[in-house]
Amino acid sequence: MKRRRLTIYLVAILGIAGVLALAVNLFSPPAPLLLQRATKVADVQEDSAYCWLSSKELLLVTNTSRRPDPWGLWSGHIDTIDPQTRQRTRLEGLTAAIMCHADHYNALHGPMMFSPSPDGKWLRWSAFTPVGDKSGRGAFVATARMDGSGYHEWPSPGFAITSWLDGHRWGGPVYASRSSPSGSAPEAPTSVIVHDPAHPTADRLLPADSPEARKMLTYMITSHSPGRQSATLAGFSEDKHTNVEIDIMSTPTGAAAGTLPSKLDTLIYPPGSWLVTEETNPQQTRVLLFVHESGIPLWVSFVRKLLPAYSYSSHPFEHLCFYKADTREVIEIGRIDETPSHDETSMKISWLPDGKNIQFFYKNAVYIVPTQ
Repeated sequence: MKRRRLTIYLVAILGIAGVLALAVNLFSPPAPLLLQRATKVADVQEDSAYCWLSSKELLLVTNTSRRPDPWGLWSGHIDTIDPQTRQRTRLEGLTAAIMCHADHYNALHGPMMFSPSPDGKWLRWSAFTPVGDKSGRGAFVATARMDGSGYHEWPSPGFAITSWLDGHRWGGPVYASRSSPSGSAPEAPTSVIVHDPAHPTADRLLPADSPEARKMLTYMITSHSPGRQSATLAGFSEDKHTNVEIDIMSTPTGAAAGTLPSKLDTLIYPPGSWLVTEETNPQQTRVLLFVHESGIPLWVSFVRKLLPAYSYSSHPFEHLCFYKADTREVIEIGRIDETPSHDETSMKISWLPDGKNIQFFYKNAVYIVPTQ
């Protein structure tokens, strides 16, 4: 009798859970789809063939090589695109400067990974030489002005991390060895190499503890992660048995160096979720969050506690949202279904400089989506 009564209770509980789940599915507003809300700016051959010069100007590399492999020589052109009007403008001078050195670029990639200098006067990019190139360089870094003047090539720094060090100079830290022993603390740099596109023969090697070098390294770090110095940023912690928590941390603007961030908020996601990408906007007021979810509702976890053998077909997806620090709310932008061929880490999701639009790369195209 008791066993029968227990069975009735379980059936009743499952029935209620099923009705609640059905009600949620029927009456909840449909989740916005990311691609329906986004605007395609341009088709792109690969994710390293474009960069944003500003929120209103996209630089695009087009490969027209007949033989796109590491042995052939590159041919193509460089354009800029207005994301609002879709108008293309050929950068004739820059294209000509690169084509004058076409035998330095292999046809598989060509010039790639462009980066504008903070003062807007220079471009820096990377390239691989054709297989069998007699120079033996393998790879190199090049710089030039937007009109192609001042073109210069530097040997590749190898595995060293390089970036813009101030408004117009680039370089990076130099270490005594290429890697630290396993389990040891990160190695401190011994010096900083500085390249000036305007004076390509005047490279400098500064001691890492010099005031100028420390200033450059600080600029290099903060320009890549501005929110980690004085604004909100996303931290991540996980409880595998119940849920996933994303902590929103905050460091007051103008706080003294070394000030530890404090928790501003905590976002809760279903089990099986993980944070793919997070980035604070340049204005340090919003945090972009790109989260993978298993597609298994929370009520399924409840049912499985009662019936461990309960089966539910998941539908994994990723969704893009942002956290507003002033109002402490999460605004969902849209979601995209996970597919076997979809590598979410390659979408290159990031804020545009205006801090109001987000860009991403998906299936050989560049998109923008507003957050206003």
